[in-house]
Amino acid sequence: MKNRLSVLLLLLAVCLPAGFAQPVTPSITIGTHVLTLGMPEATVLDQLGNDLTLKHLSPGMQPNPPLPDSSPVSSWLVEKKAGSRFVVVGGVSFKAHQLASASRSWEIDEASSKSLFYAINLASKSLEQEGFRNCQLSTVDHDYSLDNGSLTTKVIDLNCGMKGINITRNLSDAPDVSSNIDVMKWLHGI
Repeated sequence: MKNRLSVLLLLLAVCLPAGFAQPVTPSITIGTHVLTLGMPEATVLDQLGNDLTLKHLSPGMQPNPPLPDSSPVSSWLVEKKAGSRFVVVGGVSFKAHQLASASRSWEIDEASSKSLFYAINLASKSLEQEGFRNCQLSTVDHDYSLDNGSLTTKVIDLNCGMKGINITRNLSDAPDVSSNIDVMKWLHGI
């Protein structure tokens, strides 16, 4: 009887903590700031505005990738100063004054396949380490006519539910639109 009680207590000690584990709230880091869904808009903008530059996007613009529903949002581009230019490091969007979507971009050296590989590798590893392994892959191609040329956009999207990765290649022949590659990790509510 004493052995059975010991085994039962040992099983309870091993099994109960896992049963009471709290779910981890998905987060994303922009610069040095860890952001989680539902954070108040004022808090997020204050934190990011301390060491990064915020640019409010026009009311009709959707975050990239778009939120699953079409509710009105307030979206901001997050940039950092790099010498004489600004570099996009991410973006945040809010619904009902709470963080609904955020993204973090990795800067890619256009001439370096190694740079592109490391950005994709880092973004993918962080998803995997957070337990986002059940993902869907999709691709989208868009061609846009511009006043002085055209823009071709190719997107590879790895959607893992609340988190994912977009790899975007923009190729332009217009003189005022630059070509680029972007690797972006995103987070949004479902």
